[in-house]
Amino acid sequence: MRAIYHALFITCSFAAVVGCRPGARQSPGAQERVSQSETHSSSLDTGRAPAPPAPIPATIPHSGANPWIESTDSGPVIHLPPVMTQALAQRFPDFRIWRWAAYPSEVRARYHGSDRDGIRAVVGDFNGDGRLDVALDGSDRLVFPSGAGAAIVAVTALLTSGDDAVAVRVTEGSLVPGDSADVPRPRWLLLVAASTFRSGLATDAVGMPMAREGGRVLTPSQVYFWSGDRPYFVQWSDGE
Repeated sequence: MRAIYHALFITCSFAAVVGCRPGARQSPGAQERVSQSETHSSSLDTGRAPAPPAPIPATIPHSGANPWIESTDSGPVIHLPPVMTQALAQRFPDFRIWRWAAYPSEVRARYHGSDRDGIRAVVGDFNGDGRLDVALDGSDRLVFPSGAGAAIVAVTALLTSGDDAVAVRVTEGSLVPGDSADVPRPRWLLLVAASTFRSGLATDAVGMPMAREGGRVLTPSQVYFWSGDRPYFVQWSDGE
């Protein structure tokens, strides 16, 4: 009898060693318990809120030849070819397009997904070379000779020039009282197609309706067109 107990003790000890050694197979039930435990631990709340999605930038470089406007949940996004991105960075490195939230809701509601007319940007042939240009509504930093600087509102255009592009101002500084970087935008951009505003307007132009005017009718003072002779954007006036 003692010999039998001794044999059973040796057998159970050996089984325990085999079951605990590295690489030993576990029963399906044990594997399932481990899997559930790992799944539970991997889904534990870390106490941190999930990171919000990165905001879509107002402008995105792309490899094409023409600028275009994309409709997104964050408002219209302007896609710029490399030559335009470079021209803007070199000429006006501090220029920034207005945030979409900077425009009042009644202004934002005017955007209907156009790839040419985007409230904070308009795409058209402004210099009459048959290629698309873009005008951007935003802010910049004006640096004085003393070295001091100040934030200003500015509308900036990127015009094609052969295989290159140039950055020029459409307007610089406040056009109406209270127009600053700290208030909702009282103005926005509107594409004025050639000959639709005046028969003598041979190129596309940049319109700037005002919110308090309802934006229903553009007056001559609200239209800016490119004058190649000068060369800069000229504010439309009767008789010109």
